[in-house]
Amino acid sequence: MLQPRVIIFLAAILITEVFAHRPLTPGISIGVIKDGKILMANGYGVADIVTRRPVTNETLFEIASMSKAFGATLLMKQIGRSGNLSIHSKVKELLGPTFSFADAERNQLAEVNDILSQQLGIPGHIYMKLDLNLTRTNLLTRFKYLNGSKRLRESFLYSGMNYGLAMIISEKLGGKTWEELIKQEIFDPLGMTSSTVMSIIPDLSNAARGYVYTPNYTLIPVEFSLSRQWAILASASGIASNAVDMTKWMNFHLSGGRNAMNVSVMSPTLVDMLHAPRVKLPHSSTSWQPGTTDRMMEDTYAYGWKNGHYRGYKLMNHGGTSWGYSSFISLYPDQNMGIFTALTGRDRYYMFQTALHNFLFDHANNITSWFNESVLYTYPDPWYKRETYLGAHDVDKSIAPSRSLSEYTGTYINPAYGDLFVFMNDMNNLEMTYGMGSWNLYPRHERDQFSGASSGDIYRVIELNRIEFITDHRGTITSVKQHSFDWDDPPVFVKTS
Repeated sequence: MLQPRVIIFLAAILITEVFAHRPLTPGISIGVIKDGKILMANGYGVADIVTRRPVTNETLFEIASMSKAFGATLLMKQIGRSGNLSIHSKVKELLGPTFSFADAERNQLAEVNDILSQQLGIPGHIYMKLDLNLTRTNLLTRFKYLNGSKRLRESFLYSGMNYGLAMIISEKLGGKTWEELIKQEIFDPLGMTSSTVMSIIPDLSNAARGYVYTPNYTLIPVEFSLSRQWAILASASGIASNAVDMTKWMNFHLSGGRNAMNVSVMSPTLVDMLHAPRVKLPHSSTSWQPGTTDRMMEDTYAYGWKNGHYRGYKLMNHGGTSWGYSSFISLYPDQNMGIFTALTGRDRYYMFQTALHNFLFDHANNITSWFNESVLYTYPDPWYKRETYLGAHDVDKSIAPSRSLSEYTGTYINPAYGDLFVFMNDMNNLEMTYGMGSWNLYPRHERDQFSGASSGDIYRVIELNRIEFITDHRGTITSVKQHSFDWDDPPVFVKTS
């Protein structure tokens, strides 16, 4: 029987060939560990399609929502050290007098456990991060204008805002920026010497550029300015790491909180608390290998981790998607094994990465896998319909507006989001700006509704499907509802001029 290291080496050769046939995935980073040893820490493809700079095992990739596990780990480490705090400490007390939720129930009852386990019941409102005036300080004063779409602890509701609050709590407890604290408490003790945060990274010289692609499958680069701005709530989505460093992160979790030198960085009790199931997912996520009955299941959420199983083995995983990046991590405690992948481009519902993890797990454990070279070339085609909308989309520009475009122009304000502007641009097109976002507006068939085609720093990256202008009883435009900003709780901006 071949040893896992030899099998993974042979699998790496196959992967090299595969990525030559996946042009919409410019680059990928892969890390695999088993029994405390690195089986693979490789990079494939290019970090930049113009310069053709190759991806290495030290090339940084934004890991997006996988940052949540780092944020939870930092906060739990601080709580464990405090002596007078716990996961049941009240959020409002920790954040101080300038902070308030929109309702009395959350002000009185919301706990650290609620934000880390995604049971706060307040939607994500991620487009608020486009506001260049948003800071971690004024987020606290804006939060009182964010209503819950669910009752506290009613059920799981995934939201980056929860981990934005966790980030600010960590800063208050640690007396430093979150970027400084994550380096001091996590990166340095684990020897993650390359890992950083997109909010402070100076450039992309050692990082892969993100890419999206259009309906005709043309790759569009994501501007670095957008990646930096999106990391303002870094604990929710902001860390950049590579294959080498992520093997150390996985080993930390599998070893009960120890680093590569076998030094305890966090107590096993606290690590177990991070991994413990806290809430049932609203529906079990399932991924299976076509032609077999082998399934990967996710059924509960912990603190920045999902719990489930694969082939009967316990599984902990989490994904992360940001503009132009997709990442995925899987831990298999029963097999003392971990797999990390991060790529540029888009991986719908992590289908390709999930299948690749299954493939690597099978090979490392001498299990016959359904994957072969030809399947990897196209997966998830042909088993799943190919997605044509991946951020960028083509807008129908032939529809006539419901009224004169000048009636829509003005300044609109939302107390949580800030200012939004609608005006006629130099090309005599209706344009809308919000923070660093800019969109040309084109009428939809529904009265007083528009689609937004992005321009500037977010060109072909952040498109808006539905913008609804609202009128009073006289038919005068009074506000605009941004459905695409948050589908659970669309913010309404009131016209002031």
